[in-house]
Amino acid sequence: MPPLKKIVLRLFVGAMVATVTTPALALVCLEDHSAKECAISCAEAMWFMFPICF
Repeated sequence: MPPLKKIVLRLFVGAMVATVTTPALALVCLEDHSAKECAISCAEAMWFMFPICF
């Protein structure tokens, strides 16, 4: 497998994992913190998935 395909595959898998875990992390965060704090921490942790944070 060429290196480019490996990189694309890793990015794709990472995006899929982030898509599944971000809503779950947001629910856990909202139990203990305000929505604004959760949005800020989500944006910092998942900057490439920023629209999903809101």
